[in-house]
Amino acid sequence: MTSVVGILNKQGVAIAADSAVTRTRGGQRKYTKNGNKMVRLCETVPIAVMITGNADFLQTPWDVIVRRYRQKRGQLGHATVAEAAEDFFAFIQSDPVFWVEAYDEGFIRWLAERIFCGIVEEIGDANERNLAGRMCRPKTFVRSFQRTSASRM
Repeated sequence: MTSVVGILNKQGVAIAADSAVTRTRGGQRKYTKNGNKMVRLCETVPIAVMITGNADFLQTPWDVIVRRYRQKRGQLGHATVAEAAEDFFAFIQSDPVFWVEAYDEGFIRWLAERIFCGIVEEIGDANERNLAGRMCRPKTFVRSFQRTSASRM
């Protein structure tokens, strides 16, 4: 559980968070009291990113991404928080560390397989399958896809 306190005034906002963190790796949970939930985005202006849970982007923890940004572009001075955020997301889009073609293909294949298996599981009616377990009618798959897609949005 994360505790966060924020104080807002006309000049900015101050935030603080507890340091207890639960990390999950390989299905095992590890509790620590020294987690860093706020990571400085820039060296020149007081902008930070707050992270909760096991947040990651393409299996790279957000704190690692923010620190990499700070190493590469943290000296840039942004006039607004919006400009800093735009530059941060532009960095993620352009940095080759996050876009390894072989990994992307595997990730997309894994994601497509999860979606397909979810749809197939949605087809629970035995009358919709033949003895080999295959679908009898293509419309069944389409309806299941629509139900699954609608329930995830």
